[in-house]
Amino acid sequence: MIDIKQIKLQNNIEEAIYITNNKDCKTNYMGSYSKIVGSTNENQYQINDILNFKDKKVLLTGSSADQYLSSIFFGSREETIYDINALAEFYIYLKISAIRNLKYEDFIEFILPYINKEKYLNVNLIKQLIYELPPYIKEFWISYLSEVDSSKIGNLVSFLDNDISNIKNKTPYYIKENYYTLKKILTKKDYPKFIETDISYFEYSIKDNYDIISLSNIIECNQQPFDDVLERKLYTDEEWIEYIKTVIYKQLNSNGKILVFQTIDWNSEQYVNEGFEKYTINNNKEKNIALVLKK
Repeated sequence: MIDIKQIKLQNNIEEAIYITNNKDCKTNYMGSYSKIVGSTNENQYQINDILNFKDKKVLLTGSSADQYLSSIFFGSREETIYDINALAEFYIYLKISAIRNLKYEDFIEFILPYINKEKYLNVNLIKQLIYELPPYIKEFWISYLSEVDSSKIGNLVSFLDNDISNIKNKTPYYIKENYYTLKKILTKKDYPKFIETDISYFEYSIKDNYDIISLSNIIECNQQPFDDVLERKLYTDEEWIEYIKTVIYKQLNSNGKILVFQTIDWNSEQYVNEGFEKYTINNNKEKNIALVLKK
């Protein structure tokens, strides 16, 4: 009998090895297999001011896990993660284990590439951290680590921001006091549910309803000139707005909210004209846009 899960896991391992050994590869950028995003480009403090995660059931992009970890810090009740990139799940679980088990200083050196190169994604530390992870996550890391040069592991992750002060300004748990608050919360929570999907397949892959659904800047990325950004492309703002209002909107609980994030203003007035509320977010020296559709 064919073991589909095992075949999928082996494929994940092979794709991760390929990306690691080909530092500059752009194959399937933001697609089913691509470099893992190491940090968010969203100011999580201001996102919380807009959405209010307290006691909410939330559906969030996986990516760097920053959205998930920040929502927990701000008091979310139940969390589900989704990502088109199958490799994100393995990184997210590793990051959660690192927070659960490491002191703040050790975590910073382990997870950020520009603090201490010898300790960044250190192989020996990864092997310790995966001990408590689910079997298939552990199997991925064991097989992957056995096949790659330890000095190249960092190639698997791409950072949107290489300034620790910028990261601290937008992501709460990079502040030492907040880190230990989050650590206490995580030790009492199970690992999150992860769904491998892109947002244009929510009608098939997402079976539950939520108080908050974050689409992050996926739509913005879809408008960039990359190949295979999403498995099924919806190019225009009109198509995205229609899809959000007719499909994703149905997956909101009463008084729920959908977030569309933009690093730059991609025709936001068109969204406003269709019922979205527009917010300007100060993200270090940049001005970002948050578009929110409420039920």
